[in-house]
Amino acid sequence: MNTAPGLQPGQAVFISYSSVDQRVAEDLAAVLDRTRVPYFLHKKDIDWGSHVTARVQEGLADCAAVIVIISPASLKSHWVPFEVGHAMGTGKLVLPFLVHPALDLPGYLADLHYATDLQQVEIHLRELNTRGIAPSADVTRFGPFSGQYIAYTRGQDGGSVLVEEVRCR
Repeated sequence: MNTAPGLQPGQAVFISYSSVDQRVAEDLAAVLDRTRVPYFLHKKDIDWGSHVTARVQEGLADCAAVIVIISPASLKSHWVPFEVGHAMGTGKLVLPFLVHPALDLPGYLADLHYATDLQQVEIHLRELNTRGIAPSADVTRFGPFSGQYIAYTRGQDGGSVLVEEVRCR
């Protein structure tokens, strides 16, 4: 399996999806948690009353790659093409995740190789970990704190030890 160029240790990904696909996005987020890749997810990273466009732009600016969930709903979304266009315009890595077998990728993604199930995504991300391209610490938790993702691991005394801080609003 070819690995995605451009994703380096500790860099976050932005999950682009239609709100109709919230469950798929949460399942994808669980894979990212298991493979120790920090991520921006609208539901988790945009607070009530926040300026959505500004937060999305900040999230895109702070992340190295965008995983775009391609579904019937995302093809009708106004946000998904905005997020993908912003990412492509700034040279971010775009990773399509096609969740419906009868769909074709939209024209602006047509020449990109895509994943079709979460197992493929997880295998790919674990391969990145094995090659040292993604975080390799035994991380027990990622969590938002003061505009950063904090990675902790268990210390020899059983307490939490800070492994890495990654800025991704």
